[in-house]
Amino acid sequence: MKARIFAHAAALAGAATLAGLAGPAAAYCVTNQTAVSVHAVALDGSGFEADIAPGRDACAPGKAGGTHVLAVTGYVPVAANRRPGWQAECRIRLEADARALVRGDARRITCTLAK
Repeated sequence: MKARIFAHAAALAGAATLAGLAGPAAAYCVTNQTAVSVHAVALDGSGFEADIAPGRDACAPGKAGGTHVLAVTGYVPVAANRRPGWQAECRIRLEADARALVRGDARRITCTLAK
């Protein structure tokens, strides 16, 4: 009986793969093309948050309907005896499989969709 259940599950998984339905949603990514560190956070409460070094990227699980991402430079988090904030910011809406390119410098950045 177990063998038949596993065979049926494998057949369903194969059919889903052929139909392009297998696995969790694809990821969206943020690529830092600046010369400074960029802090990125999803504004949908999903928990995506990353400090991205110059020339690097960070990816998060995709989500149906997409999400807005805020990218900032000069990020200082809220902490005792610190003044929180950032220098520059950009925002972009990302769908699953999308990639945001963050360009500019510490004082001015832009977010664009990769093509």
